[in-house]
Amino acid sequence: MYRVNEEIYGLWPLICALYIENSYRGMSLGKELLLRAKADAEKAGFNKVFLCTDHIGYYEKYGFTYIGDGYHPWGSSSRIYESNNENIQQLQQSIQQAVHILNQGLQAVSSNQVLDQANQAIRQAEQQLNQVSKQAQSISNTNKCYKIE
Repeated sequence: MYRVNEEIYGLWPLICALYIENSYRGMSLGKELLLRAKADAEKAGFNKVFLCTDHIGYYEKYGFTYIGDGYHPWGSSSRIYESNNENIQQLQQSIQQAVHILNQGLQAVSSNQVLDQANQAIRQAEQQLNQVSKQAQSISNTNKCYKIE
């Protein structure tokens, strides 16, 4: 449980205790751990993940947004961040848009403008799907040893 701007929230799933040993820094391992944790959370049905930290600037690079200060029961505070699984959401929106345009095209039967729009939406959806696939492949190729408590 955390208090954010006088409201109490249970932040779940919470990424915590992410630490990379000095000798392994600079190898993008923190990024890979964050991407894997976000992907695992999405597979488990969560569309957001949270973390608490005192670091400013690092987590924003990986899609996290500052949402407020949290106050721990032992009296200290830390910044609270959330991250949406935005790539998947964008892909779903692109696919829905393509389907909608195709349905319009079927109703109009042979309108070239509608078909061009549908083809463009399909190409955008395919590009986003390729990006997500590459990200998923990168995640699956990383070391699978990590712990989220």
